[in-house]
Amino acid sequence: MKTIKLLAATLLCAALPATINAQENLKKAINNFVNSTDINAYCSSTAESKDNDDNGKLSSFSREYTFRLPHDKMPAFDKVIAAFDKDKDKAYRIYSRNENMSDETLARIAYGDKLERSKSYGGYKNRNYRLMFVHDEQDSLRRHAYALTWWKDLPLGYTNVCIDEYYSLNPNKVETENKLYDDATRIITMDPDGSIAINDRLTGLTKVISTDIETDKEIKTSLDFVKRLGTLRAAFINPNLTAQTAMQTMIATKIAQLCNDHGDLPGTGERQFCIDAIEELKKHPFAKHDKYISGLFDIAIDKLRCVSKP
Repeated sequence: MKTIKLLAATLLCAALPATINAQENLKKAINNFVNSTDINAYCSSTAESKDNDDNGKLSSFSREYTFRLPHDKMPAFDKVIAAFDKDKDKAYRIYSRNENMSDETLARIAYGDKLERSKSYGGYKNRNYRLMFVHDEQDSLRRHAYALTWWKDLPLGYTNVCIDEYYSLNPNKVETENKLYDDATRIITMDPDGSIAINDRLTGLTKVISTDIETDKEIKTSLDFVKRLGTLRAAFINPNLTAQTAMQTMIATKIAQLCNDHGDLPGTGERQFCIDAIEELKKHPFAKHDKYISGLFDIAIDKLRCVSKP
């Protein structure tokens, strides 16, 4: 059974479950911060989602808190940062970046009962980021993840503070259908020849996936069209390409462009086959949770359906 709750900004932030774990300093500091009556007045939004297994036991959760703190309230959040630093040696993975350093994706945290959702961090150059991943000492297949983000709103004199907590299966230890990954260490790029390079920033190793999606290769026949759509589809659902939403958006754009430019090549049966394939892509988590990507697939399908039958 699954329950999802969106909490109004005026509600008190929910207390954290009392469990013994390695990140006890950070967990306690967050609990004290979000439930402080002095700080809660500056809580602008909160959101919570929970998943329970068939026995009613909590299997995963996510909590997101957003605050707008005046300068004199920042010492309270400084205690949370200090607790983060105290628990660093208990984590199996830590990421830290200060403002004005980079706007590259720093981390992507997967969560949900089946690891079907994720949230990326690091895309704003003016923000500070602290991320921590900790094994669950009571369940070797699960892990806790924490994300602290804060940045100054200079015109208004506030500091925006976001605290996100996650508990779910560890994507590195389990296999689930359509799971997403904690791909915090990978940078993905596409070369002009269509090959996709995946660089692991921890090991320095680069993996190259060769594809048939280069823009300068001509498409002249129905078979060329089906082959190109197939390689684009394979690239879109490839589990190695889950680190950056921009990559999925680019591939979805190429599918829409393919159908717009060459949708008249497939015959009636092949055209329906391609439509069915794109309809399946729309059910993928990347498309279901991104209206823009889903919209690109709708455009591709419409282009194929508008082609006059031979």
